[in-house]
Amino acid sequence: MSNFSINAAPQYPFASGQNGYVIAASTTTATVAVTTTGADSVVVANTTTGWAWITFAATSAFPTAGTPAPGFPVPPGGVATYSLPAGTDGRSPAKLTNVSAILSTGTGNVYVSLGSGA
Repeated sequence: MSNFSINAAPQYPFASGQNGYVIAASTTTATVAVTTTGADSVVVANTTTGWAWITFAATSAFPTAGTPAPGFPVPPGGVATYSLPAGTDGRSPAKLTNVSAILSTGTGNVYVSLGSGA
């Protein structure tokens, strides 16, 4: 008996096929305009000593107790790969126009690379 399932989506390594971007991040929101045509995932590298909160919007804010916020954390010195959210058709990735970051402390660069795969 095989463990193969036709319902399992294949996992491919991340391949950057888009431009890379740098966000000069600090404890206030910093935003970069991006072009995501053909991309279905994003790699974010946080080279700072503070936690980064990343959103696919023009603003970013850390959630607080009782106040949720959209986005995801990237730890200091961490690298994370995320799938882009679905577009309006529910299938293809959304076309992003901005990526924003805010740091818990300090300043530094957060790098964003768009492409395909996990």
